Amino acid sequence: RQRALLLCGFLALGFVRYWGQMAFVISPAEAFAGETRVITARVTDYPVVNDGYTTVYVRLMDETLPDRKAMFYSYDGVCDDLRPGDIITSEARLRSALTRMGEETDTYISKGISLRGYFQGEMNCNGRWWASFLYMPKEAAHVLRETCERLFPPRTAMFLKALTTGEKSDIYLDPEVYVSLSVAGIMHVVAVSGMHVMLLLSVVSMVLGNRK
Repeated sequence: RQRALLLCGFLALGFVRYWGQMAFVISPAEAFAGETRVITARVTDYPVVNDGYTTVYVRLMDETLPDRKAMFYSYDGVCDDLRPGDIITSEARLRSALTRMGEETDTYISKGISLRGYFQGEMNCNGRWWASFLYMPKEAAHVLRETCERLFPPRTAMFLKALTTGEKSDIYLDPEVYVSLSVAGIMHVVAVSGMHVMLLLSVVSMVLGNRK
């Protein structure tokens, strides 16, 4: 009986957590899907440059949509030089985070993304967030990725970036590599997985001993 109660209790917590996210975060943001408006946002990660477009992750800072995580696309390259902590203002066309290509999906909300959208027109950078130092880990990962690109051939660099920082966009953009890894069933080796972290910590503990 105790095990059953514990199981039901955690299941209930999961349902309540999901209901709360939908009721208080996703649903209010969905009311703005389909609108075109000027938004102010804080960039939370380095833009991901894909084939023909750029993806930017932000936190909205508008009064009507405070502290909502969103994902925007840009097709003119104006976002490529943004850094985490930049405050930007731009006109954007907002889209739902519950659908993709006309079909329902939970890919975006599972990452905490409440809205998607497309930047339109001119973008203004209004300085830096006062607590931009909190993005130092992402700055360090970006430097590591640039170092890999500078020191190694393209295909070697893409594997090293995936293994060390989890950045796999270059692999997805190389059909031959992506298909080969998928067919062989070893795509998981280019991820920052728990096993990799365990091996790294094992080496560190061997070098430093049992000190915390």
